Amino acid sequence: MAPRLLDFVRCKCGHPTPLRPSTLAPEETDPRWKETDDEPVAVACIQCKRVYSAAGLPVESILTEYGVSPYDPEAPMRVFRVFLECDEIGCNSPLRVIAVRKSDTTVEALEKEKRTTWTWRELKCPSDHPISWPQWHDGEG
Repeated sequence: MAPRLLDFVRCKCGHPTPLRPSTLAPEETDPRWKETDDEPVAVACIQCKRVYSAAGLPVESILTEYGVSPYDPEAPMRVFRVFLECDEIGCNSPLRVIAVRKSDTTVEALEKEKRTTWTWRELKCPSDHPISWPQWHDGEG
């Protein structure tokens, strides 16, 4: 695989997470390359499981040996998009969370990880409503 330049943000624990390719899309019509920087996004750290807002964080462009799927279909890691709902009844603006995990991770496994290990504080949806943690607490963790 040829080296890829990706944009990363760093968690407080120091672990970098790729957000997107650093270069422009080869074709604007390719939906895998379309990202909107104007909507709020959060990141779920693969190392400490903390979910944090990427807004205002410095973005580092790092040359990596491996890309990430879906931008690079053969990559060992995949960018998953997970959504967190706010506390406001009737709000249809979930917060998009980027979770980079191994390419063979299933949606079910990621959902279980979200319910059992993710933590966050002071997250808000794009409409600026608070997002409680944990949303799915049933007393069993």
